[in-house]
Order: sequence, then C-alpha cells, then structure tokens
Amino acid sequence: MIDMHNNVLARNGDAGRDHIPAVPFWMAIVRAFQFLLALLVMALSAFASSVFGAAFFPGYGMSFFVFAWTLIFFGYILAAPLFFPEAYNYWAHLGLEITTNIFWLTTFALLAEEAAGWSIVGDFGLDTFLPKNWNAAIGATKAGAALGAINWALFIATLISFGIFLHQHRLAHGAAGFGGNRAPADAEKNNTVVTTHPVELNHVPQGHPQQQSHPAPTA
Repeated sequence: MIDMHNNVLARNGDAGRDHIPAVPFWMAIVRAFQFLLALLVMALSAFASSVFGAAFFPGYGMSFFVFAWTLIFFGYILAAPLFFPEAYNYWAHLGLEITTNIFWLTTFALLAEEAAGWSIVGDFGLDTFLPKNWNAAIGATKAGAALGAINWALFIATLISFGIFLHQHRLAHGAAGFGGNRAPADAEKNNTVVTTHPVELNHVPQGHPQQQSHPAPTA
C-alpha cells in the first residue's frame, strides 16, 4: 500500500538531493488532476474557438497558452528533482508556482467574461447572427471557465502546500537553493589549515665555513 506521506521526489534516492524540499505522494495525485483539468479546459476552448474563432477572443488563446505553460511547469518541478537534481532551485519552483496561479486566474476570468458576453447575445434574440452550434460552444466556454476556476483553486492549494514544505526544509537544512547545502558554520571554524615551509637544501650553519676540495698537484 502506498504511503501518501512518502517523499515522491526521492524515488531515485536521496544522493545529491539534500537541497530539494520533500514533497508527499498526495501532491503527485493533485498534480495529475491539475493536468487533467488543464487538458479539458484546452479541449473545450478548442471546440468553442472552432465555432466562434479565436482571433478576437483572448480567453481561448489564453487557454492554449496556459496548457503549454502547465506542461513546461510540470516538466521542471518533476523531471528536474528526479533526473537532474543539480538543475533544481526551490526559489525558481516557488516563482513558477506563483506565475502559474496568475495565469490560471487570468484564463478562467477571460473565459467567464466571454461566456457571459455570448449568453447576452443569445438572450437578445440575436442567435440568427451566430454561427452554427453556437449554443454548444457557449456551453463549452462556460464549462471551460468553471473547470479553470477549479484548477486555479487546486494551484492555490499546491502553492500554499509547497510554501509550507519549503519553510520546513529551510528550518531543517538551512538556506540551500542550488547545488546543495552550505557548509555548517561550526565545520568551517574547525577546519585546520596546515602550512608547510620550504626546506633549504645544502644549508651550512653559520661559523662553519664549507671546506673546498682542491685537486692534488700533478708531478
């Protein structure tokens, strides 16, 4: 049975990963739901944009962008700790979490605004000027906005959770972001520096001049 509190980022061992905050397994499950919701929002936006067009409606284009951004974000926070730990920086992770929250807030707000605008057009009896399948496209836009809001709430939850894990990590390991922990202060103080002096060869003490040898005279 899987322990939901096990560190999901330690699947490849802890060697070289002392600078990576421990993340429980349940966070991986939440990430899976976030990816699924992002995929659904993108698919619904793709259908709605195929009916209304995406040139003048930023909500649809934002849905495509935030889906691609979410993939890049997941790639960094999962692949870097597991396979390239030296490339992981928890401050970069935190910054990406905040940025992703802003993007998802923007996405669902734009979709909700566009859904409301299309609904008003239909309420005024102008549906004859709307393209075919406009009603289904409006429903898809509303569903995309609702799922986007849920996904934004999930990203808020993971942002707060990661902030707590990061704080706990810094309390336990000290300030370490890129490439491992700093050396403890006590260890630095206890380091002994051994210096050696050059040895002077052929040294003759003062007062004892060195005798010179002369060759014997020849007859």
